[in-house]
Amino acid sequence: MINNITLYFGIGYILTTLYFLINWLRFCIRHPSFNILDNFLSFLILVIATNLWLLIVPIFYIKLVLMSKYLCRKWKYANQALPQ
Repeated sequence: MINNITLYFGIGYILTTLYFLINWLRFCIRHPSFNILDNFLSFLILVIATNLWLLIVPIFYIKLVLMSKYLCRKWKYANQALPQ
């Protein structure tokens, strides 16, 4: 069950990345007022953003899961410490 959910999120993650990549490329190609420097900078930002997207989102998800586990343990400990 968990493997299927992970697979679906992975596929969705890759499809979302490809969607934004294709839209950005379409915008860059169709924009008529870009000169050579603007095209180069736009392509450079596109490459950097695509690579960082692939790194930052999983790192953030891991941090979110770890923080959730930490807060859950802290909450259980706080409830045990209260007198009944």
